[in-house]
Amino acid sequence: SKSCDGGWQRRIRVCQGLAVTGKHCEGLGEEIQKCSEQRCPAPYEICGEDYLMAMVWRRTAAGDFVFNRCPLNATGTTSRRCSLDRNGIAYWEAPSFARCISNEYRYLQHTVKEHLAKGQRTLAGEGMSQVTKTLLDLTQRRNFYGGDLLACVEILRNVTDTFKRASYIPSSDDVQNFFQIISNLLEEENREKWEDAQQIYPGSVELMQIIEDFIHVVGMGMMDFHNSYLMTGNLVASIHKLPAASVLTDINFPMKGRKGMVDWARNSEDKIIIPKNIFIPASPDLDDSAVFVLGTIFYKNLGLILPSPRNYTVVNSKVIAVTVRPKPQIAESVLEIELAHLANGTYNPYCALWDFSKTNESTGAWSTLGCKTVLTDASHTKCLCDRLSTFAILAHQPTEINMENADMPSVTLIVGCGLSCMALIALAVVYAVLWRYIRSERSIILINFCFSIISSNILIVVGQTQTRNKGVCTMTTALLHFFFLASFCWVLTEAWQSYMAVTGKIRTRLIRKRFLCLGWGLPALVVAISMGFTKAKGYGTSNYCWLSLEGGLLYAFVGPAAAVVLVNMVIGILVFNKLVSRDGILDKKLKHRGGQMSEPHSGLTLKCSKCGVVSTTALSATTASNAMASLWSSCVVLPLLALTWMSAVLAMTDKRSILFQILFAVFDSLQGFVIVMVHCVLRREVQDAVRCRLRNCQDPIVGDTASTFPNGHARIMTDFEKDVDIACRSGKNEWVYYDIMFHGYIGNNVRVWQGASEWRQPIG
Repeated sequence: SKSCDGGWQRRIRVCQGLAVTGKHCEGLGEEIQKCSEQRCPAPYEICGEDYLMAMVWRRTAAGDFVFNRCPLNATGTTSRRCSLDRNGIAYWEAPSFARCISNEYRYLQHTVKEHLAKGQRTLAGEGMSQVTKTLLDLTQRRNFYGGDLLACVEILRNVTDTFKRASYIPSSDDVQNFFQIISNLLEEENREKWEDAQQIYPGSVELMQIIEDFIHVVGMGMMDFHNSYLMTGNLVASIHKLPAASVLTDINFPMKGRKGMVDWARNSEDKIIIPKNIFIPASPDLDDSAVFVLGTIFYKNLGLILPSPRNYTVVNSKVIAVTVRPKPQIAESVLEIELAHLANGTYNPYCALWDFSKTNESTGAWSTLGCKTVLTDASHTKCLCDRLSTFAILAHQPTEINMENADMPSVTLIVGCGLSCMALIALAVVYAVLWRYIRSERSIILINFCFSIISSNILIVVGQTQTRNKGVCTMTTALLHFFFLASFCWVLTEAWQSYMAVTGKIRTRLIRKRFLCLGWGLPALVVAISMGFTKAKGYGTSNYCWLSLEGGLLYAFVGPAAAVVLVNMVIGILVFNKLVSRDGILDKKLKHRGGQMSEPHSGLTLKCSKCGVVSTTALSATTASNAMASLWSSCVVLPLLALTWMSAVLAMTDKRSILFQILFAVFDSLQGFVIVMVHCVLRREVQDAVRCRLRNCQDPIVGDTASTFPNGHARIMTDFEKDVDIACRSGKNEWVYYDIMFHGYIGNNVRVWQGASEWRQPIG
């Protein structure tokens, strides 16, 4: 009755031999042995009862499995294991659905068996064509269990074998459907499901063999000298039927300039050169008139799905496979293969091929036998191989990457983001304390800009921990895309505001709303359009929470950001040209901003009761100073912002490269420091506000609240009004009321009298 911590078992037998045979029984009449010697698990080594995915997982000790029935739309059993983490604490692993098969796939399996039972070859072949159409519809739904993937592999094997036995030539639609099914199965989003399914059976290895067999079936039905190219989202295949005597040149694959080639294959730098002299029959029964079927397959994601190499080794390239039937003689020939690296943080890359003859592996494994690494650098590796197989580049990754906490953000990223956030938060606190003194359009733009950067930094750190949670990763990527673009747009907004200041434009509430539309609305529009067209595909991958580097989706960030930088440069040139022009900011637009104005601009004076008279020269100098400060801010912050986000993208997409993480930490920290220096330490308005705060001087905004704040609502000062404020305060650093001497009307809430009269309505 004792199941752990040791116990005793006692067995007794009674000897009846003396009464029956007259002889004593041999041996002992009692046996005692120990049992259940394993120790009982401690409370922290037991996973408590859990309710997940509408299933109850009962209390279980670490190391044991719990089984449940599959969901209602599938048959089979699902399992979940209780394991121990690195600290010896029990936790539940993710449920395994490798033994769950959806009802649709189960029905299709039965349909295949019915077609196989048909005696006529033509009927069986036509039936398989219908099976491929149905299977294509199912796989395009992108809703798989792990068992569904294995069921698809089984169905494709039966389809291929049936075509082969029935001598049925698949139609072009059958061939395209077949490869599209495989492409759907090899989607990167199915990686975890493949890992789950391959705990039972290495379906990805079987899939490689099925593709090669199917290529042979298709090739045998083609006419001599004909070729076929199949291009899908996750693999590109070519099939050639070549008489041996007709091959006069080496064959290059893939043909990147071919019409219709998918972007990821066209933009890749991978290639394989198949020498012409390998097309010699290996069998003495075949002569020079033999016809070969050459198949080449370029896989986008297969390396992520195949069983992982051991000893901290990873597949560090795309995968290329070559198959030739009948078997050629290539003893004196070599294939030249050049593959680009996927992760620059790995080290010691080398060439490898998939060897099905590995005796210690039931389905083969990666091997270096037959391949030689002849050249390698930071981005590429070149190989020479003397046999036909499936080729890839393997590389070692740092041991720390393989720890269980590999999905945690690096310390470097945390430090960089933390320092930047601390600097910007400190800036926001300073502005909050001095807000009644420095409230203006420029200040509001700065606060929004800081908020976008702080949000981006937080999302960078959070995103590195959510790669296994697809929904959260997709949302994080979308928000990161939005805030990255918003930070660029707010720099552009500041440049626009400076341009309007130096040209004397009157900014109404409508203009200020346009500031918000540019800062937040434009990024939101770009992200919405991008997600709408892609249906969120490419927003987050299994390795990082950022835009996928494949398929051109990254241009949804690079394009708008580059456009913002270009427009910002143009505005900067215009502002600088205006500031150094002959008339400065006192141009005709400023002269006529209030309507008819007969007196020359030299007659425009602002009279302060205590500060004295402020001339238009002082006003011009103040506005020019602010515009120059904004221009200088854009020139410094924008390049640093571009460098920061560029290094952030590289650091997120290549976690193994410590160089990019260090660069991001440096640029991000420097960015926060520079923003604080430009907009706080060196900004004259902030300096004046600090002095005013320390001296407890009169609040420049309080004044006559009945007039300054109509209906009790505060109004943000325009740049012209702010410049009047600063110009007046530059006299004695003290705010009072103004007298104005000129004709006409200046702007919002600014009244004008002819002659000298005291005006008791504060401008701010």
